[in-house]
Amino acid sequence: MIGDEPLQEAPPAAKQPAAKQPTAPKKTLEPWVDPDGNICPETHPVKGKLSSMIFQVPGNFAYDRTNPDRCYQSADAATADGMRPAKR
Repeated sequence: MIGDEPLQEAPPAAKQPAAKQPTAPKKTLEPWVDPDGNICPETHPVKGKLSSMIFQVPGNFAYDRTNPDRCYQSADAATADGMRPAKR
């Protein structure tokens, strides 16, 4: 003992915030992709024709016979690219 002073406890260690784990970047789909022949991938089912600027959604009258130039993720993505929906 050094002198008559009571022993002081060491201050508690400062808590440091937990280090943030790096998060994987969110996968975002491209608004459109090139078709594989006449087939659009499941992720981009909307078929667009550049010559007419018309797009077909699954279930439309001419969807199956449309040879797409681009395959869109959604009707909104096709519209944002300047396309218009088919009338039937």
